[in-house]
Amino acid sequence: MRNSLQNTIAIPKNVPMFVVQNVNPFPACDTAPLRLYYSKERQNHKQMKKTTDNSGTTERTEIFGRLYKSLTTGIKNGNTLIAKEWLNKRKLTIEKTGAGFNSGQIHHRKEQAFKDELESIAFLQKSTAKSKTGEQAYKIFGDYSILFPLKNEANQVANFYAVSLESGKTEFLNEEGIYPKYPNITTTKLYIAPTILETATILEADILSENEAVITVFDLTLKQQHREAIAQLKQLQEIIFITNTERQ
Repeated sequence: MRNSLQNTIAIPKNVPMFVVQNVNPFPACDTAPLRLYYSKERQNHKQMKKTTDNSGTTERTEIFGRLYKSLTTGIKNGNTLIAKEWLNKRKLTIEKTGAGFNSGQIHHRKEQAFKDELESIAFLQKSTAKSKTGEQAYKIFGDYSILFPLKNEANQVANFYAVSLESGKTEFLNEEGIYPKYPNITTTKLYIAPTILETATILEADILSENEAVITVFDLTLKQQHREAIAQLKQLQEIIFITNTERQ
C-alpha cells in the first residue's frame, strides 16, 4: 500500500502508514452497531454515477448548497421521525455527521425552475411516465434515504451519499468531493476509513485531536481528490488505514 501511495502522492518516506485490521483504533468509540450494517452497505452499494460535470461550477455549488439546506431543514426541526430513529439507532447526530433526509418529495409542488436546477446536477432525472396529474414525472436520487454531504476543496457541498431507509442500498450522486471534508493542511495524523458510516461514527465520538482528521475512501480505493488532498498535507506525520478483514 505504501508503494502504491508514494507512486501517486508526494508522501515523504519517513511518514509511517499503518493498516489497522480487526482492531478498533478508537477504544472510546463504539463501532459495534455498524458492523453488521457495513457488510450490507458493501453488498448493496451501487457504482458511482458518471455524472460529474464541472461546467458552471459556481452555479452548481450554489444549487448544492440550497438543496442541502432543504434536506436538513426537516430533520433539524424534528419533522422526520423515521430519519431521527435511524440515526439514533446508530448513535449518530445531524450536528456531528451533517446528515440530511430526502423524503422523495422535495420537488413536489415546486416551480419548474427548481426542478430544472435539480436536474442539472442529476438529483432529478426525467421519467418516461407521467405523474397522476399528467405532468412530467421524475426519478429522484436517494429516494427516502439518509443523505451525507461530501465537500469540495472550498468546503462546499459537491456530492451526496445516500442510504435507503427501505432497502439499505447505498449510492453516490457523482464522483466528486470528500466526506466529511478535505482535511486541514495542519493535519499531522490522518485516519482513512472505508465507509461513510464508519467515518461518521468517528466524528460522532468526538475523539480526534486538533491536528487529526478522518476521511472516507470507499473500499480504501484512492481517487484523484483523495490523492490531491493528502498531497497538500505538508505537516503529515502518520496515516492510518482502518479496515476489518472480518467485514470484507
